[in-house]
Amino acid sequence: MSRLTQHQSISAIQLSLWSSLLAAAISVVLGVPLAWVLARGNKRITSILRPIVLAPIVLPPTVAGMALLALLGRDGLIGRYIYQATGWSMPFTSVAVVVTGVFVGMPFLALIVESNFRHLPVD
Repeated sequence: MSRLTQHQSISAIQLSLWSSLLAAAISVVLGVPLAWVLARGNKRITSILRPIVLAPIVLPPTVAGMALLALLGRDGLIGRYIYQATGWSMPFTSVAVVVTGVFVGMPFLALIVESNFRHLPVD
């Protein structure tokens, strides 16, 4: 029990809670509108979005991690522009933990909320 009260342990727990809560909040903000589009959007849009939403669920974690690194890493498709503009690199930061949490968690939220939206009456 004394190890849990050490400063490093408390700091690690605070960081975990902060990053989890932030990832959950971002997932709700992005996932609910996405679920609405999946439930009520036209077939063409949903046929494009659904595989993108399902990808994090079906990809092995290693492949998903490599995909995020290829996208957001210092030399990644998006990460290189962030690095050139700001000099900041995302991998291995708290921001990367939050982004990964959103990447992994939001598809589950979107699919569950979509299911509920489908049961609402269309007015």
